[in-house]
Amino acid sequence: MAATVFRASAWVCALSWRLGAWVLGGACIAAGSLSACTSAEAPSADPEGPAQYVRIGLTSPSVSSLPKCTSASAGVTAFVVSPASLWTCQASVWVRLPCTTLLSGVVAFASETQTLLACQAGKWTQVTLPAGPEGATGAPGTLLTTAVEPAGANCATGGQRVDVGADSNGNGKLDASEITQTAFVCNGLGGDKGDAGPKGDAGPKGDTGDHGSNGDKGDTGASGLSSLVNTANEPAGANCANGGVRVDTGIDTDHDGVLTPGEVQSTSYVCNGGASGRVARFDDPTCDPSVAPDAEHGVFVDSVSGNNLLGTGEAQSPVQSVTQAIVLATALGKSSIYLAEGSYGGAALPAGSALYIEGGWKHSALGTWQRDCDPAAHDSTVLTSVVASGVAAGLRTLSVRAEGGQSNIAVRVAAGLLKVRDSVLYAGQGQSGSPGVAGQTGADGTGSSSCSNGASGTPAPAGSHSTGGTFSASGTFTPGDGGVGSVTAVQSGSAGGSGGAVSCNYSSCQVDTTYRQAASCGNTCGYISPTCDKYCYVPTSCSLNGFGFTAKGSCGAPGAAGAGGGAGGGGGASVALVVVAGASADIVASTLISANGGNGAAGAVGGKGGSGAAGASASCNENSCGAFPGCETVVATKSSAGGKGGDGATGPTGGDGAGGPSYGVVKLGGATVSVDAVSTISIGAGGEPAPGAVAGRAVAIATL
Repeated sequence: MAATVFRASAWVCALSWRLGAWVLGGACIAAGSLSACTSAEAPSADPEGPAQYVRIGLTSPSVSSLPKCTSASAGVTAFVVSPASLWTCQASVWVRLPCTTLLSGVVAFASETQTLLACQAGKWTQVTLPAGPEGATGAPGTLLTTAVEPAGANCATGGQRVDVGADSNGNGKLDASEITQTAFVCNGLGGDKGDAGPKGDAGPKGDTGDHGSNGDKGDTGASGLSSLVNTANEPAGANCANGGVRVDTGIDTDHDGVLTPGEVQSTSYVCNGGASGRVARFDDPTCDPSVAPDAEHGVFVDSVSGNNLLGTGEAQSPVQSVTQAIVLATALGKSSIYLAEGSYGGAALPAGSALYIEGGWKHSALGTWQRDCDPAAHDSTVLTSVVASGVAAGLRTLSVRAEGGQSNIAVRVAAGLLKVRDSVLYAGQGQSGSPGVAGQTGADGTGSSSCSNGASGTPAPAGSHSTGGTFSASGTFTPGDGGVGSVTAVQSGSAGGSGGAVSCNYSSCQVDTTYRQAASCGNTCGYISPTCDKYCYVPTSCSLNGFGFTAKGSCGAPGAAGAGGGAGGGGGASVALVVVAGASADIVASTLISANGGNGAAGAVGGKGGSGAAGASASCNENSCGAFPGCETVVATKSSAGGKGGDGATGPTGGDGAGGPSYGVVKLGGATVSVDAVSTISIGAGGEPAPGAVAGRAVAIATL
C-alpha cells in the first residue's frame, strides 16, 4: 500500500490535487502561507492519489477568541473548537476554510495537541486517535503519513489510513517500525441522488420541414384582463416593525379600472429600514454568514455607531454616512462600500468610479462584520435615493426608497453601467399638482377726460391644457402644468363717450379807482376795512365785456381687465429606475416597485373686470363780480355728463394640469436595460388629470 509523507513544515499546495489550484481570495494556500502555488513537492493531480493534510498552527475555543490576524500570523491555520471549523489568516482577516465536496477526505492535524480533523459530509469532524505508548524522552519530531484504505474490515466503503509516529532514525521518513498510532478516516455511505445536472447545449438545427397547410381561422378571443397594483402606507406592526408600504396586486376581472379587495391576488410589504419585509428576496445559496467582507478593498459604514469626523472607514472604525464613505473610497482607491443594517440618506456615485455598495451586513458591538443571509435582508439596509454616474457601479442586498417629493425617482443612472443585485427599488406616490390661483379683480376706472365713446373689454382665451410631463436629458422629471391665462390691452374697457356742450361768456367788473369815504364801516366796499377808516375803492359800474367758449361733459375712465387665472399643476411621477441615453443598467434577482402617479389640478378662473367710471358734466360761472352795486347776478350753467367708461373683461381661466406617470423603468434616448427572469416589476396607476388635460401613463418599461 503506497503512502506519501508530507512533513508539517512542507505542505506546498497540499490541496492542489483535488482543486487543481485551491484559490482563496485570489491567493493559494501553500507552505503555511497564502503565497502563490509552487511546484516544490507538489502532489499528484490524480484524484485517486495519496490523501493530503493541512497543518493546524493554533487552537481557539471560539471564533471571537482568535488572536488578531497580523502580518506575523499570515497564512496560519487555526482550529476553532466550537463550532468545529478551520480558519486561515489572510490579508489581516480570519477567513473560514469550508469543508466542501472537493475537499471531502482531506485531513487537518495539530501536532502540538494531537488533534486530527477530517472533512466529511460537509463539515470538519474530529477523529479520535488511539492512545499510543508513552514516547521516550527527547524523541525526534512526530511524522504523519496518509494512504488510501481499500474497502474492507477497517472501512466498509474504503477511505484513508493515517499513521503517526516519531522519526526515531531521523531519516525524514516514517518507517513501519516507527508507527505508534494508526487511525482510519472512512468514506461515508452513498448519499441521496443528486439534483439533475444543467441542461446540455442545444443540438445542431435540423433541416427545415415541408410547410404545412394553414389551419382554420380561430374564433376571436375574449378581451384580456389588466393587472393592477395598489399601494398604501403600512403602519408599524406585525408586517413592518417600523412601518412601510403595502403593495397589493391582482387582475381587474370586472374591467372597472379599480383593484377591489376581491381582486387582490398577492400582497407584499416594503418596510422601512431596520425591519424585515415581505418582498421576498431570491435566496442566494452561496450566502455564507461566516465569510468576512474584503477589508483591504472596502470602506465600512454604520449609521448608528459610525463617526464621520473620527472614523477611518476601516472595519473597526466605520464612518456614519454613505457620502463620507464615497469620499474616502474615491480618495483611497477602494472598490467596495459595506453598509451595516440601518437607514441612510442618498448616494451619488461619482463619474468614472467603479464602486459597489453592499448592504446586508451585521455589525456587532465587538466590531465583527457578518453577512445577513435572511431572505429579506435587503429590507434592513435602506437608502433614500441613488444617482449613479460611474463606469461600472453596483448595488447589492439593500433597498432604495424614494418618498415625499413632488416626483419620486428611486435610482437614476446618469452615466456608465449600474449593476443591481438582490435589491428593492421603491418609488413612492407622486404628489398631486397645486390648483391654479384665481385671477385678481381688475381695477375700477377713476377720473374723467376728453375721449371717445367707451366699450367693455373683450375676454381673452383660456390657458392651454397640459399634454403631459417630460423627462430632461439628465433623467429628472418636470410635471405637466397647464398654461397660464394671459391678459393683453384689449381686455380692458375703453373710456366712456363725451357729454353735451354748453356756451360760456365770462363778465368783468369796471371799478372806479377813486379812493373815497364810505358812509359807514361794513361791507360797503366788498370787504371789511381792518382799520374802519371808512375809505375804500368802490365799484361804480358793472358791464359784460368778457369772452365766450364752449365746454363739454368729460367721459368716465375705463375699468381694467381681470387678471388671468393661474395654471393647474401637473401630477408628480413615480419611477423606480431611470436610465439616460448612453447609460445602462443590469438588474438581477431584484424587485422594482413604483406607486401611483400624482393627480393633475384644474386651472383657476380669471379675475372679474373692473367697472368703468361715470362721466362728469362741464360748467361755467359768468358772475365774476358778485353782488356789488351796479353788477347783475349771472346764474352758472352746466353741460350734460359724459358717458360711463367701459367695464374690463373677466380674466381668462388657467389651463388644466396632467396626471403624473407610474413607470417601473424609463429608458431615455436608446439607453440599455436588462432585467433577468427572476426579477419583478410592479407599477401603480397613472395620475388622474384635470378635465381638459391627459392622464398619467402606467408602463412597466417605457422607452421615451
